[in-house]
Amino acid sequence: MNVRKVTSALAISAALLLGTTGCSLNHNIDSMQAYAPSDGSQIDIGNVKLRNFIYLSNGAGGKLIGSVVNNDANDITVQFEYTDFDTRTQTDPITVSAGETLGLGAGSDTEGLPVTISGLPGQKITIWVSINGATGQELVVPVLDGTLEQYAPLVEKLTAVVPSPAE
Repeated sequence: MNVRKVTSALAISAALLLGTTGCSLNHNIDSMQAYAPSDGSQIDIGNVKLRNFIYLSNGAGGKLIGSVVNNDANDITVQFEYTDFDTRTQTDPITVSAGETLGLGAGSDTEGLPVTISGLPGQKITIWVSINGATGQELVVPVLDGTLEQYAPLVEKLTAVVPSPAE
């Protein structure tokens, strides 16, 4: 009878141990999943990575801010296309050297791309990104304003440089 008690106790202990710790054996662990740890959006187009793109708006216009990472062996040109009050508009092509990262806006030496897109803070807008003239890929970008403390100084700069549509 002692053998049965010991065997039963071991079986119950093993079942409890597996029942309480075995969940992570077959569950996706959230901290192991790739994600964009920022407010912006990201996509990969071949060897080119677009990171942390946001549309920072002052209500009258704004700038597209983010980074373009060229992991290709060749220089590339990037062009953004968007709908501007029912008109499709393209930015001038931007060249990014092979193996380089180009920062647009926040924290970089390069200004963000000035664009005027109808979108209110909290909404998302769609832009199309074209690499070397190929068919563009869609990138859905959040619209932000100066409500978040880290963007307030950038929005103040926008007020001085982005004209309102009435001007």
